[in-house]
Amino acid sequence: MPDSYLQPDLSALPVNELAAAYQPRRIWAATLSITWNLVLATFLLASHGEWRLYFHLERFIDRHHLPHFVILGPVYIAILFLAYSFLNYPIDLWFGYLEERQFGLAKDGIRAWTRDWCRGVAQHGALFCIGSSLLLMLQMALPATWLLAFSLALLAIFILSSYFALSLLPQGLFEVESIDTANEKRIADLLDSKCKNGSASTSASGLGATGRGTPRP
Repeated sequence: MPDSYLQPDLSALPVNELAAAYQPRRIWAATLSITWNLVLATFLLASHGEWRLYFHLERFIDRHHLPHFVILGPVYIAILFLAYSFLNYPIDLWFGYLEERQFGLAKDGIRAWTRDWCRGVAQHGALFCIGSSLLLMLQMALPATWLLAFSLALLAIFILSSYFALSLLPQGLFEVESIDTANEKRIADLLDSKCKNGSASTSASGLGATGRGTPRP
């Protein structure tokens, strides 16, 4: 474990040094998370676990005479996502809660954090399963041009969501308050001071109204 990961004396650190001590841990957490998931993916592919899961799930669906097309793909994707979330929970707990609690960034208890984590996983899992299922359907419907169609659809979604970003926000999500008089005056003074400094700099550089310097004899 690197020396930067050792526990500092947090009570003696000012705000800037506290942030500087927390930054290497974020890099270490990202590196460990990426490495862990690469190890999981390598193990899954090397052991042919994805094919065994598909084979057993297909046999179960055929044995119970369930609709193959409707169930096999979404259930297969959901099982993979649940396994991924379960195996990543210890890392998320350590770096997402315990580490942040040491730096005063997490105020809730572990049960509240786990409850929020489960909600986030459920939302991400639903989006992942729906998106992956739609991608499989597109691949089956357009086997030759599905990648092009997916790219165009993704580009259209990105453009439309960026254009209608404010309209898509739920009503009441953000509360806009009018600026108070003291802050309004302070901002006006800062802008006025900046304009005066800009005019003084222009005059000092010898620029006139036409934007050209005065020629010297």
